[in-house]
Amino acid sequence: MRFTDTHTHSTFSRDSVVSISQAAHAAIVAGLAGISFTDHIDIGVPEGTVGDSLDIHAQQALIEENIPKYQGRLNLYKGIEVGLQTHYIEEVKQLIASHRFDIVIGSVHIVNRTDPYYGDFYRNKSLQEAYREYLEYYIDCIRQFKDFDVLGHYDYISRYSPYPQKTLRYRSFPDQFDTLFQLMIENGKALELNTRSFVARDGQAPQFDSDVFKRFREMGGDMVTLGSDAHDTQRLGCDFARYAAKLKQCGFSYLVHFKGRKPVFTPNEL
Repeated sequence: MRFTDTHTHSTFSRDSVVSISQAAHAAIVAGLAGISFTDHIDIGVPEGTVGDSLDIHAQQALIEENIPKYQGRLNLYKGIEVGLQTHYIEEVKQLIASHRFDIVIGSVHIVNRTDPYYGDFYRNKSLQEAYREYLEYYIDCIRQFKDFDVLGHYDYISRYSPYPQKTLRYRSFPDQFDTLFQLMIENGKALELNTRSFVARDGQAPQFDSDVFKRFREMGGDMVTLGSDAHDTQRLGCDFARYAAKLKQCGFSYLVHFKGRKPVFTPNEL
């Protein structure tokens, strides 16, 4: 099958080095069927933290300009990755309501006013304490905010953690995962498998936990997306065939991407 990469970043994101046209060309070379540009925006980042603003109008105009150039070769989708914080939910609601997207990813990058990327979040906390706080914060966010399509990188917390074993496992937090999944399923949200989560940092990499996706499927979740979280051309569609096979083993016969905020199901057949 030809995959759609549902989570990518262009130069409209502060930390990306690839233009929309460069990403589109690389996606064709990689054999992708489609690419969603989900540049990120975080409202109200903590003092001392570098945040992400996004010129949505300019981003969408450039995507629309490129759509006819790649017609028949690659589908381009207009998206956004919005950072959720409980005390900025109303601002996020207004932002999403004032634009038209193909896909909205809801992610948590800042937990209780602290960004785990910088390391302070983990100080004086065990893995259990840090990861539980993250999952419970995610639950609080999506209880208040439901205008998104995909729950982004549920395991973001593990990327930058200092612990010898980084993996966020279902068996360690079954109550939190079950609550999170129930909320998602009740509101028709997709779960993202973000392949960037398994990239080694400091010689260590979190591992894929099939129990997370098996439990989501067991509870009735039927929508999963594949996202590379690419910030350069090399990561586009990275490891998709490998993780599509793992999702198949977890019970997902279809993969999902979004067009006009509606899910499009594609058979998960390699």
